[in-house]
Amino acid sequence: MDYRRFNIYLKEAGGLNCSKLFFKRSVYAVVSIIGSSSSPSKQQTCVGKYNGTNPTWGLRSSLRFYLEDSELQQDHLVLMIQLMCKRILGSDKVIGEVYVPLKELYDNSGSTNHGFHQVVKPSGSGKDHGFLYFNYDFGEIIRGAVKKDNGAVAYPLIRTHSRVNPSAPCLEYLSLGL
Repeated sequence: MDYRRFNIYLKEAGGLNCSKLFFKRSVYAVVSIIGSSSSPSKQQTCVGKYNGTNPTWGLRSSLRFYLEDSELQQDHLVLMIQLMCKRILGSDKVIGEVYVPLKELYDNSGSTNHGFHQVVKPSGSGKDHGFLYFNYDFGEIIRGAVKKDNGAVAYPLIRTHSRVNPSAPCLEYLSLGL
């Protein structure tokens, strides 16, 4: 199968409502790729730097996913970003969500790959609830890669020389992310 690397860098969110009366808001993001025929991919950022209702992440929010290229081209994949507010008691609260078709990002990718999207309330009301700003990039196609059950991708590694014929490439698999 052919895969494509997708990097996303969350920069800033604004206008969020995470009610904490006496404490700083601790906001982080859970980023998922949904719509894939393989197991869903989900990663989490660190807590953003406190800035009132506008958390910032800076360089600490770099996340990497590997997308099956055929699913990307057929518009099956959606980037889902849930903004979470950490709670001391009880489970963390989803304070906003962003849904973006990955094909839309891929088709619009160029020299300046950034996204500025409205955050909607998770209650299903569809009301705008602030914004999320992020940068992203897509890598070249990785031909012949194999995705393992744990989400790691084994890449084909081409050697320029072998014992039999120094000019013939030797195909090996290098497994990363284990």
